[in-house]
Amino acid sequence: MAASMARRLWPLLTRRGFRPRGGCISNDSPRRSFTTEKRNRNLLYEYAREGYSALPQLDIERFCACPEEAAHALELRKGELRSADLPAIISTWQELRQLQEQIRSLEEEKAAVTEAVRALLANQDSGEVQQDPKYQGLRARGREIRKELVHLYPREAQLEEQFYLQALKLPNQTHPDVPVGDESQARVLHMVGDKPGACPTCLATGPITCAGLEPSCSTAWSTSHSTSFSAGASPP
Repeated sequence: MAASMARRLWPLLTRRGFRPRGGCISNDSPRRSFTTEKRNRNLLYEYAREGYSALPQLDIERFCACPEEAAHALELRKGELRSADLPAIISTWQELRQLQEQIRSLEEEKAAVTEAVRALLANQDSGEVQQDPKYQGLRARGREIRKELVHLYPREAQLEEQFYLQALKLPNQTHPDVPVGDESQARVLHMVGDKPGACPTCLATGPITCAGLEPSCSTAWSTSHSTSFSAGASPP
């Protein structure tokens, strides 16, 4: 019970700068400026840690399977991360997975020990069971597991925060047909219908004078569509 309670409460304590020191918890985090605090925050992760939503499910295995391709994609995208940041994210994720598997195994063993102790208590008198070597061994093992979990939960919370604060900055995977580069590389893939009042050559609309694919385009637009602004107020 104590270990499970510690696991639930620990992320809230660590987010506020609390760390274990001896047999107690102390706050030794340095004061941070508002700019630093804002830069290191991620509201999606914070809501999940506080229980308002589930933790985001990130497909990190895709980055592990094709690290070179993922690193190249990072260099082409507009974001905070670069290709040099990817190995650290993958390494943290792998360490977190191993630690979570270790915690899961210990929690399962702890549950089995608890059930075994309950079975002994149900089949023997209280005085007899206290002298039973099997009972004493189970109690000792239960205490060892609780101590291990109490030390593993803080490390899990630390790795989890370290991972999500960086991994949530990773860009989504784009479709293979998406052009690579800035806006100058954009292209029209398909157009449905005609834009109302647009120049059929370059699709500019009044009162904007179109650049035109040919010198005659701008002239044709200004002469053929000038009457559309003759009534009423002048175009801006």
